[in-house]
This record gives sequence, structure tokens and C-alpha cells, in this order.
Amino acid sequence: MNRLLLYALLLPCCAGITATTCAQECTIYTIPSPMGINWKSPSRLLFSYIGNMVCRSRYKKGKHPIGHMIVELKDSNRHALVGVSNVHGSGMSGKVLRKGYGLGILFSTINGTMEENDKNMPQVAQRCETGDIAFITYRINRPVFDRLWQYLHEYKAKGYYLNYNGWNKPREGLGAGCSAFAVSFLEVGGLAQELPPEEWTVQVTVPNRLLGGKKICPFGTVCETVVCPPLGIGTQQGWP
Repeated sequence: MNRLLLYALLLPCCAGITATTCAQECTIYTIPSPMGINWKSPSRLLFSYIGNMVCRSRYKKGKHPIGHMIVELKDSNRHALVGVSNVHGSGMSGKVLRKGYGLGILFSTINGTMEENDKNMPQVAQRCETGDIAFITYRINRPVFDRLWQYLHEYKAKGYYLNYNGWNKPREGLGAGCSAFAVSFLEVGGLAQELPPEEWTVQVTVPNRLLGGKKICPFGTVCETVVCPPLGIGTQQGWP
């Protein structure tokens, strides 16, 4: 889920729009990691990630070691419940534990997939019963909903979901983890400032020494170089 997390159950909001024009909804769900993520320092972040990877969970394969975010779009005729994730067996854990990526995994492009209604509805329903989920619902007008619906289908049609993580610029097609993907809907719909990002985001500065590089790993293999994305690339393309 990269560096963005929702921490509390939030009430639906519809700022400045009357009820008669809010028949459409955009909901962002956030699923916590089994044991929590420690953002106090890069080293604690790494060790909490490993702990979540190896711990047991009632949700088994759906435990989401680093948490997860899902987007729901719904009106009277259309419904989508979607999220992006790394492909099973894509080697994400191996890059951290055997190839020396360290926290550079946050910036590395992984083979991605888009999970839709059939995958997400059961886990959302189960977690609603146990309380292991939080959400915020925006009631939006028709033009905003149509714009978000178009964005989703263009994102799928262009295959942007195939690049998980990476530069975390989903609107330019430059990769996205589940949180960047979810937040992009708020940006495209003009909803982001309804809940100021500083109230629910965490920013961590990652030292270069923890990003990995070309060297001999303890396991005897050559570590790969992690290239961090330059700032500002791709801003002239994609969804405004």
C-alpha cells in the first residue's frame, strides 16, 4: 500500500451537493496489515513488513501483509469494486529478502494485476463482519461519476495496472501501488481536498543506503540496482 494509509472509519460526505444529485458513490476501502506497519524509521518499517509476511492470519491468502486499498464506484446501473496488486509469484518478497532491495522495493516496478468484483466482494464482506476494514464514501454528481468511470476503463484498456508500484504515478501510466491507485480517483474526481491528505498520510524519508545496489548479497547472489524515479517525469501526459 506504499506510503498512504487511512486510519479511521470515516463518515460518508457530500460537501456542497444536495441529496437529490448524489445518487452516485465513490468509496475508498482500506484494509490494515495483520500486525500493523511501523513507520517510525526505515529499519522498523522493513522489520514490520517481514513480520507481517510470516505471521498467521484468519484471512490466510487475503491477509495483505502491507495493507490494501480498494475503490468502489456505484450508481443505479453500474458497479465496480477494484484494486491493484502484485501478481502472485512475482518475486516481490524475494527481491527484499534475497536480492538486497531493502526499502527500494517501494520504488521498484513489479508485475501487477487488477482485482475486480469477484475477488474483492467476498473479502470486503468478510472484513465488514469482523471490523477489519475502514472506508470513506463520497456521494457525487453524475458528471464526476462518469469521469471516474471513464478513468477506470481507460486505465484497464491501456494496461496501466500491469505495472505495480514503480513511480506511483497512475494517472500518467507510470505504475501504482494500491494506495496510489485509490488516491488517483480522488484526484481525478476533484475530491482529494475534501479530506486533507496531511490528516491521513505518512511520509518517510528513505536513506540511499537502504535502497539496495550492486553488491554481493549475504545469500551469494549479485544484488540489483534500484533506480528511484526522478521527480516531475510524465507530468505532461495522462489524466489531469
